[in-house]
Amino acid sequence: MARTPKAAGGGRGGRKKATHLTVVETGPNPRAVEGDNSAAMAEALAKEEAALRVYVPRIRAAQADIEKAQAVVKEKRDVLNTIFAQAKAERNFKRKDLTELVAAIGTKVRDQAPDEARRARWRDWFGLPVGTQGNLFEQGRAGPKAAMDELEAEAEGYKAARSGLFATPPDWLDKRLHTAFARGFDRGTEENGASLKKLEPEAKPEPEEDFELSEAELRKQAGRVKERLDAMNGGDAADAADAAAAEQEGAESTTGTPEETV
Repeated sequence: MARTPKAAGGGRGGRKKATHLTVVETGPNPRAVEGDNSAAMAEALAKEEAALRVYVPRIRAAQADIEKAQAVVKEKRDVLNTIFAQAKAERNFKRKDLTELVAAIGTKVRDQAPDEARRARWRDWFGLPVGTQGNLFEQGRAGPKAAMDELEAEAEGYKAARSGLFATPPDWLDKRLHTAFARGFDRGTEENGASLKKLEPEAKPEPEEDFELSEAELRKQAGRVKERLDAMNGGDAADAADAAAAEQEGAESTTGTPEETV
């Protein structure tokens, strides 16, 4: 915005040149500067345009990244929903229970103990089934600190093995307790093996093969043996076998009922 005031000093002695006031709209508080500021204003507008041309592409790129990320998240969420649905259909596992279980895997055993102890206490008051590990670290039943640290480390190792995690102690666990962690991990691994063994189908005994040969098969094998003997003995064994066979046939033909031999 610019305005031109009336000429100052309009007497007979002459005129003064008109002064132009140009509003320079830069910054949060634009101000009017006396004089011809068209050059300054053009520079300010150029800087404004340059800044826009820097920010706008960055904003558009970030928005595009967000859209891509949202598409990936949607895809992964669909996969997760499919897994939950499959667990429900095949094993009747509830989504809430599975979600709580996965969240608990990433939580320290000691941090879970108070909540487990409270739930166990409430269930006991109302005659509901109660687990056996809810009061593992319950306040008032804790032993010496060293023993409780060992117990906690072993429980962490056991949880890691049963949850399918690596045999790596967490960073917060003191190095002196790594042996207890490994002991718990070994115990959990053994129980994993026992659980998997229960899922294996029973091996069915293989049916016994019938090695009894038919008469035709026996004759074939006898023929093969005779051929091998002929090859080794140059025919002597074959002649002997033929003679023995003829003798056997003659003996069988002379035997029979009394009427046939008269």
